[in-house]
Amino acid sequence: MRKAATILKVLAVFALAGPPIGGLTVFAGIAAVAAVESVDLAGLARIPLFGLGYGLQLSYMVGTGPALTAGLIIAAWGVGVRPPGLLVALATGAAVGLGLYSLYEQSTRYALRHGSFLLLLLGAPCLLSTLACWALTRPLLRAQTGRIS
Repeated sequence: MRKAATILKVLAVFALAGPPIGGLTVFAGIAAVAAVESVDLAGLARIPLFGLGYGLQLSYMVGTGPALTAGLIIAAWGVGVRPPGLLVALATGAAVGLGLYSLYEQSTRYALRHGSFLLLLLGAPCLLSTLACWALTRPLLRAQTGRIS
């Protein structure tokens, strides 16, 4: 029962915190690309406004599935093996990002022309949000096993 409660708590952290962190990463990346390609300051100012207005909702629509996937891997590792370390968190974030990329790559023509940018646009948010959520749940997973990772 204690393990199930720990898994649910970890999943809640990933589901609530992961998508906004990933969304912020996406909009920061878009702003960085736009800044390099253009000197239109008014246009650059609209990117954060769009992110505030629509980005949060979009981040939950796109990011909840990947966040729960990463959270389940981290939680299962934490209650089944030992508290996951940095390498497990990095591998999990990278694997989820690559999985999300492969789903989008097969379904969009955009990916065929801009594959490396799409990989960065989807991979970086998965990696960074997984690392942030892993850091938030480390004390919980350490308390579950009573071990220090």
